Order: sequence, then structure tokens, then C-alpha cells
Amino acid sequence: MNHPVGKFFWGLLLFFISVGGAAEPARILYIVNSLGRTLTAVDLASGTVRQDAIQTGQMPNQILVRGGELLVLNSSPAELTILDGTSLQVNARIALPEGSNPYQMALAQNGRLYVTLLLANSLAVVDLAQQSVVRIIPVGAAPQGVLIAGGRIWVANTGGYPDYAGSSLSCLDLEDESFIAELPMPANPQVVRAAPADYPEQLYVLCSGAWGAGEGTVQAVTISRDGAAVEPVLSGRCDIGGYPGDLVVLADERAMVWEWGDESGGLLSRFNPSLFPADPGIEQLRAGRGAMRFFHDAPAGDLYLCAFDEDQVQKIDPATGAVLASWPVGDGPVDLALFESPADNSPGGGIGRDPVSYPNPFTLGTTIRFTGAGERARLRIYAVTGRLVLDTVMAGLVPGNHEFFWDGRETTGRPAASGVYFGVAECGGEERCWKMTLLR
Repeated sequence: MNHPVGKFFWGLLLFFISVGGAAEPARILYIVNSLGRTLTAVDLASGTVRQDAIQTGQMPNQILVRGGELLVLNSSPAELTILDGTSLQVNARIALPEGSNPYQMALAQNGRLYVTLLLANSLAVVDLAQQSVVRIIPVGAAPQGVLIAGGRIWVANTGGYPDYAGSSLSCLDLEDESFIAELPMPANPQVVRAAPADYPEQLYVLCSGAWGAGEGTVQAVTISRDGAAVEPVLSGRCDIGGYPGDLVVLADERAMVWEWGDESGGLLSRFNPSLFPADPGIEQLRAGRGAMRFFHDAPAGDLYLCAFDEDQVQKIDPATGAVLASWPVGDGPVDLALFESPADNSPGGGIGRDPVSYPNPFTLGTTIRFTGAGERARLRIYAVTGRLVLDTVMAGLVPGNHEFFWDGRETTGRPAASGVYFGVAECGGEERCWKMTLLR
């Protein structure tokens, strides 16, 4: 059974007769409480809330999950704290430039972390393997949001309080971190979001405007055509109004913007971004007051948000905007992330559960998500005939959750044909399979 095609069909047989047999990992929602300076942990299976699970820095801003670790960004002291996602023990502290007000971060697959420095008008490049800042890149004035999409780094430069003059979007090449372009933006751009994988030609920038001015805007930017990167250009905008705090772009041409709200609660504006610049059909709904950030668990189809003013986290139905569940958290929740502990933490480093891909079916690309404890993982994708379409290795992994984006192309670079494909993920000598459908 050493032949790869034979191993594939053996794995495929096991997939069909034993899918669901693996133990489910724990699913913990971690919330950053900026005023309480703590993390809250919510067990999504039991609903148990662990308040003030650990102290953070004096001004925590954001949390990300990287494998089995949590990355917590603090403005004061200016540092990145790396925690074990299960025990919450501190694994490392990485100092950032003092007085720079680290604000937001984005994680690249090459193990580099990009952090906006609000008061330094720059972007810090953190090498997580070296646990140090390896480069400082000048960008626009008072940068906040940062995103990695389409092989590029996108930075939202607010222009600075109070007039936000010079609001812009910086575009850098991810490979060599060189400058590509800078686009003018409506006042106070704070958030940059990618479109789902089934229409990756655009990204969206949420511009909040001045407080009380009612100038909230979503600006669309075209970044690629037919799967190839192009010079970024503005491609329509939608005037939402209010002072929005976050934006989530969902599949099926749906998006939501959340703003602080009033005594009756926060406001969710639901719309169709594909209709820019025409009327996107805005519909307003209610949620918790004090709009901070969303977390979209795309594979599960779940949407969560932080209600800062009510010290709550809510689970929202993405299809209707209805509040499905609420949990009390710490003082002033500002960000949240989902941690899934590996179901198998044995030294062998196997795969904890069957991988999933989202979206599925897909047209232009899909994100493959799996849990593993090994340092290396091999992903293979086969056509139904057994022909090997893609064979790739992910190295330098840490135990936990991992993602790989497949753009629907074969190893040769040729677009794969429409049809059903089977994937095999191998880690620590263990294989698991999943099925995908590509629609051209």
C-alpha cells in the first residue's frame, strides 16, 4: 500500500465508513476585555463562562489564534503576548516600539506578523520564529486596520484625529514588503476586510468618519481579475451612515456593518456589497449596544460580536441578524477569537479531526481547515479518477488549527476542471480525507 493512489483510495474508503469518528476538539471563544484588562473564555459546547481567565496588558486591543497559541496585542505596554491556548501559560513576550500604540495585526502563512503602529505611522514586522521585530515599514498617517489578501498587505491609514486628513489605503507586496500603491479613502478608514473565497476580486474598507458626523461608508477596492492581481482601483462605495465599528463580508453576497447604536441597542446594517455603487438594499437590525468587532466562523456558519457597552458577546444568525445566544463577559469587550484544541495531543502529532473546506462548492478558491499536532503536514488533492492534482507540504507548524487556501489550480498552475475532488491531509503518519466540489 505504498503507492500514493492506493493509499488515497484506502483513505477515501476510511473517510466514507468512519467519518465523524474522531473526537471533537474543545471550542473556546476567547474575548479581550479592554477596560477589565483580562481575557474571558466561553466554552461553546457547554456555555460555561470563565470570567477574567487571565490578566493582559493595560490596553489590550486584539487577539488572534495561531495553531495552539493565542496572540494578544497590547498598546500599553507595547508588546505581543503569546499564550498557550489550553493552559493560558505565557509562552513569550515580544516587545514592540515603545510609545507606538500597537493597534491591529494580521498573520501571514510564512510566520510573519504585521502590526500597525498608530502613533508611529508605520507597520512593524514580527518574525514569530525569532520572537522579535525584524523591520519597521513607513505607511500613512495613524494606521489602524491591516489585512493580508491576494499576496499583498493592506493597511488602513485613518489620517489622524480630529480631521482625518490624508485618509488612505496602503498596498504592499507580501513577498518582499515593497510599496505598491496608496489609494485615497473616505474619512477615517479603520477596518479592511476580504471578500469570501468565491469572489476574491474585491476587498472592502470600512470608513467610520468623524464621531457624530453620520458619515459611515464602505469603500470597495478591486484587487484582481480572473485570478490575477491587478493595480488596485476604487470600485464603488456605499454610504451606511452612523459611526460603524466593524464590517463582516459573508458568502452569498451578504455583508453586515455594526455601529454603536442608541438606548435601544446597537445597529446592524445588512446589505449586498455586489450591488456597489448602486443601491445595495440596506436593511437595519438590532444587536447589543457598543459596536466593536465581529468574529465570523465561516466553516461553521456562525457569527459573533462584542457589545462593548453591555459587556456581552452575542451569537448572531448571519442569514437573519437574529440574536441566537448571549454571554456575559468582562468589562469592555473589544475583540474575540475561536480556539479549537487539537483532539489528539499525542507526541505522534496526528490530525485531530477530518478537514473541512469553505466555501464548498466553490468557484475561484476554497480554504481548507484542519487541526493537527505535528510540525509538518502534507496536503494532496485528487480528481475522482485518482489523478494527483496538487501535492504540497506545510512546514514549521505548531499544534492547533491550520488553514490552506486552494485557488483551484493544479500543481502545474493550470486551472482545475469542474468536478468533485478528494483531499488527503497527512500529519504524523495519520491521514484524513474530505470532499470538495469545484464549479467553473
